[in-house]
Amino acid sequence: MYRDPTQTHSERSTELRFRLIPSSEREYEDLFSFDKIDESTGSTGTLDLAHSWFLECFHGHDQCKRLPTSAANWLPTRLVDIGSRGETTWKLVVTSENSKLKRYQPRPQYMTLSYRWGTEPQKLVLSSHNLDLLGRGSPIVQLPQTFQDLVVVAHHLGIREKEALTMREVYTNAACNVAASASSSPAGGLFRSRVTKDIRPGIVKSNLAFQEPEEFYMFDKGYWDRHLLYGTLHTRGWVFQERFLSPRQIYFTRSQVMWECLQEHKCEGFPRGIPLHESSKSIKRLLSPQRNDDETKVEGLMPFDTLDLWIDIVATYSKCEFSVKEDNLYALGGIAKLFQEVTGDTYLAGLWRSRLLHQLDWYTLMPQPRIMSKYRAPSWSWASVDGPVQPTHPAHGYHFLAEVMDASVTTTSAGNDLVNVIGSSITLRAKVYDATYEREYPLTNDGLIHFGSKDKAFPPFTTWPYLDVVEDNLKKSGHTSLLPLRNQEVNWEDLDRDQSGDTNDVTCLILEKVGASKNTYRKIGWMYLWGGRSHGKESQDVIDAILSAHESDRGSTQIILV
Repeated sequence: MYRDPTQTHSERSTELRFRLIPSSEREYEDLFSFDKIDESTGSTGTLDLAHSWFLECFHGHDQCKRLPTSAANWLPTRLVDIGSRGETTWKLVVTSENSKLKRYQPRPQYMTLSYRWGTEPQKLVLSSHNLDLLGRGSPIVQLPQTFQDLVVVAHHLGIREKEALTMREVYTNAACNVAASASSSPAGGLFRSRVTKDIRPGIVKSNLAFQEPEEFYMFDKGYWDRHLLYGTLHTRGWVFQERFLSPRQIYFTRSQVMWECLQEHKCEGFPRGIPLHESSKSIKRLLSPQRNDDETKVEGLMPFDTLDLWIDIVATYSKCEFSVKEDNLYALGGIAKLFQEVTGDTYLAGLWRSRLLHQLDWYTLMPQPRIMSKYRAPSWSWASVDGPVQPTHPAHGYHFLAEVMDASVTTTSAGNDLVNVIGSSITLRAKVYDATYEREYPLTNDGLIHFGSKDKAFPPFTTWPYLDVVEDNLKKSGHTSLLPLRNQEVNWEDLDRDQSGDTNDVTCLILEKVGASKNTYRKIGWMYLWGGRSHGKESQDVIDAILSAHESDRGSTQIILV
C-alpha cells in the first residue's frame, strides 16, 4: 500500500516482484561487475560501451550474422549517406544508380531508426518532387534532433549509411537498428541526462538468526520492461516488428542505453547481461524449435515451439496502439513473412493453416468498440478486434471437437496473402448448438449468463462469456449458437485437493448467424466450461453431454465461419 501524493486521502496498492541473488553466487559473478555510468546517455563513455556490444555481436554471434532470411549483398532502394566523422552534410542515395555502392564487396553496412512521428507535420518527407534536391545534399544541423543524434551514434559505430524506408528486408539485413525509445517526436532526440543510482540493482543484507549474514543484489523482476517497453515508442504497433526483425538493437531510453540481439540482452545497469532474463525478441523457437513431436515430423505441422512463439507475439502485439486501426495486419506483415519463409506454412489473416484450430481458441478480456471503416479480417481472427487478446497455448491433453475442411483468404494483391485482406472463410465440420440465454444481471453489459438448449441437447448452465466487441454484447435474453472447439483432460490430483481423478474442460466459440444462411456464422465471443465437482455439477454435466455427442458424431455438420 502507498499514498498517492497527487490525490487527497488516497491510498493505492500495487504488486512488485523482486529478484534476490546472493552476491556470493558464482554463476552470476561476472554479471554483477559494474562500470562507471556517465550522467548522459550521449557521453563518449556510454557510446563506447554500446560500440563494444555491437562489435562483440557483429564479429562473434553466428546466429545474429546468419539469419535464414538475410541476403549477403542486399541493399535497400534508398539510403541516407551521412559521410565520414567530421562531415557536416548528408545526402540521399538511390542504391541502384550509385556506381560507388555497386563496387563495394561485401556491401556497405547501414543502420535503421525506429522513432515516433509525433503529431506535428513532418518537416522531412521524401517525394518525387524533392528526390533530386535531397540527392544533392543538405546540412546535418537542419535535420530533426533525433536524426542528428543518430548521425553521432552511426559515426561512433563506424557505419556510414542510414536507411530511409521501412520493410522486412530493410531491418533483417541492417547492421543495427537504433530506437529513440524516450522521444514522442523527431524533435525529441536520443540522448538524455539521468540519475545514475536509479539504474543499478540495490544491495540488501540478511541477518537471519539461523544463518550467517549475507548480501544480496536486488532488482525488480520487470526491470527490462520498466526501462524499455513501457516507454512512449514501444507501445506503437509499427515499431513492434522493427524491434523483432532487427538482428541488433540499441535503445536510447529515458534512463539508460540498452542492447538486444538474438543471443544477448545488456544495458548500462547490467553491462554484461541481466540475470534470469529471457528476451521476448528471441526467435530461437522459430529457428531451432525443441518441441518437434512425432506428429510434427510426420505431418509437417508447425512445431509447437514455433506456434508458442507466434501466440506470444500475437498476445504482446495486440496490446500495441495504432493511429489507423486497420493497420494491425500490415504492421505485422514483416514478421509474418519471416515465419512463412522459415516454416513454409500458409498465412490466413493472422493465423497459420497447419495449426488453425489451436489459434481459433482466443478471447478478449476487455471488449472494445468496433471502429472499422473497412473490412480488415474475418471474425475468427484476433486481427478483427481492437485491444488486447488472450490466445490459449497448446497443452498436453488437448482434443479438438471440430475439423477443418477448408480455409481461404482473399487479398487485393496477387501472390501476397499477408496483407490487403478483403475476404476470408473457414469451413468446419462441427456440432453447433442452438442455445437460449438470459442475463443474471439484465441492467449490465457483462457478468454471468444462464444458458440453455433449445432442443435439450445439454442441461442448463451458468457461466461468464467473453465477448469480442462491445457491439456484440448479448442482450437481456435471446438466442445464440455455441460451437464446442476443444476439450482438455485435467488431472485434479495436481490442481485441486478436493477432487481426485481426471475430468475435462471445454472451450466454446459463441457464434451468430450471418443473414438468412443456415450454415454461415461469425464469431462474437468465447466461453470456458471448467468441469469437476468443486466448480459445480452443472458444468460437468454439460461437458459430458458435449463429449458424448462428439464421440457418437451426433448432429455434426459443415459450417462456414466468416
